[in-house]
Amino acid sequence: MVASVPVSTLLSLSRYNLWAYKQLLDGLKSLPDKDYYGHAGLVFRSIHGTLNHVHAADVNWYCRLTNKYPESYTAMQSLWRANDCYSTKDSTESPWESFIKDRSELSGQVLKQAQDYIDFLSALDSDIEIPPMTFVTSGGVEFKDQDVGLTLLHVFNHATHHRGQITAGVTNLGYPPIDGLDYVYFLRLSKE
Repeated sequence: MVASVPVSTLLSLSRYNLWAYKQLLDGLKSLPDKDYYGHAGLVFRSIHGTLNHVHAADVNWYCRLTNKYPESYTAMQSLWRANDCYSTKDSTESPWESFIKDRSELSGQVLKQAQDYIDFLSALDSDIEIPPMTFVTSGGVEFKDQDVGLTLLHVFNHATHHRGQITAGVTNLGYPPIDGLDYVYFLRLSKE
């Protein structure tokens, strides 16, 4: 079975994913720590918590895709099962904020993981058959024969969704929006 989504499309989206993360992280550099780590009115409380969530999801899906699981995988999975994994307007902390605590380290890990997706897809022939994947969710449910192309579309869409939330958090805090993160801007710049 050839992937339902062409490898060339997935590769373009993976490159966009890295580019958009770079744009976002560059825009976040000017935020003081008190605002970056503080409550930004987001579902994962802070900008840091939301960035940690999307990074953990990126790592999670990559582990499932490659069938390689680091020692930290089980602890990472527990974040989704935490009773307080979503914040409220009164939350003073979020479990997501503790996945990677240091802001600079998290930025580096986000970019490394985005590059890992590019490297994975770059190694594939455009006509290669990508076998379906099987994985177990954080809730212990097994999914068999999942389409890799559609799963990767989800991964990149999920990241885009949370980058949008983070930009909303930035404006919630009174800063100018981090604008121009759309795929079309990437396409114009990269000539893909």
